[in-house]
Amino acid sequence: MITSIISLLLIQVQPIFSRDDYPAEALRRGLEGTVEVDIIVTPQGRVGSCSVVVSSGSTSLDQGTCDLITRRARYSPAKDEQGNPIEGRDHTKIRWVLPKRMSR
Repeated sequence: MITSIISLLLIQVQPIFSRDDYPAEALRRGLEGTVEVDIIVTPQGRVGSCSVVVSSGSTSLDQGTCDLITRRARYSPAKDEQGNPIEGRDHTKIRWVLPKRMSR
């Protein structure tokens, strides 16, 4: 049986990332980078898992990305052809840039 995903939509009631979320270790060390992640979304629209597929080169940025996505992201769940919620997937890149006053 082939199941097609009709929709998977990130619901942003509030921003997932804010200026205050910059990982402390990366901030102290002046690190920036882009983290690419795969996300498994449960039928309830919550993040079931987050996996780094392309590292920023900084463990604190990589881990911080998945921690925040897991805690804060909410999705409208994917649905099968009958309209029933099913597990879905998302893929995104997050670019961490130091606040202006902290830039090198």
